[in-house]
Amino acid sequence: MTFINLLITKTRIPVSRKSPGEDPLRCRSCMAYVNPFAPLIQAGTELIRPFCEVTNQVSGKYYALLDRNVLRRDANDRPEFYHGSV
Repeated sequence: MTFINLLITKTRIPVSRKSPGEDPLRCRSCMAYVNPFAPLIQAGTELIRPFCEVTNQVSGKYYALLDRNVLRRDANDRPEFYHGSV
């Protein structure tokens, strides 16, 4: 994983390097990026955006199985699901 250093807070923040053609998951209504506070429904195939409360389909590359707490099993492997996206 790649990290950048912020000069203001001196905090290391993980940077997700995307492949060509791999765009971050965004809301089709408000265009907000995926974040850790978007609850998953329908066995992880849909998520509800906390900003506009619109239900969005989770595409194949972002789909992951859920654990018994209804959390993504790969959440710790994907920075956008535990730190959010900017």
